Amino acid sequence: MNNKKLIIRAEWIKEPKIHDFHEELSLKDIKQLLREYSELENLLDEEIFIFIENEDEEVTEINFKETIKKFEKHRFHGHRCKKIDVEVIYNGQEYCREFNPATTRGKIMHWLGKELNFTSGEMMHHELRVDSITGEKINDDMHLGIFIKYPQCKIRLFLVPKDRFEG
Repeated sequence: MNNKKLIIRAEWIKEPKIHDFHEELSLKDIKQLLREYSELENLLDEEIFIFIENEDEEVTEINFKETIKKFEKHRFHGHRCKKIDVEVIYNGQEYCREFNPATTRGKIMHWLGKELNFTSGEMMHHELRVDSITGEKINDDMHLGIFIKYPQCKIRLFLVPKDRFEG
């Protein structure tokens, strides 16, 4: 009995959708599943880019079977943006980098920690917020792409202390 699960998200799927995973699954099948959750059912396959959570490379027909063999968890993200320009503001300074839509908070925080020369302990006391210091908090399992709507393939984030005191 197969108990592997396929978890999908997309620019139009904020909450993860879980499906049974089977060995015959194709990239075309995943794109069709994504279309079923969308009002964009007329999207062509070539308009949807697929990524695996926190992996840099796009999943294509050429690398699909080999790519899915490498991962125990099959967490896919479909998006019309291939890359997202991420701008993070911290203490008035801007830090910029491109990420793909399947990037999670953890990967962004790891990069920022290096940029800021912060220890992991220091980074644990901070969080990412969308659009402002009081904007929506990005949780650990959220994909960056759920905050982006094509053709706006960019986002502004704020790195803020978790505990803020207002007086």
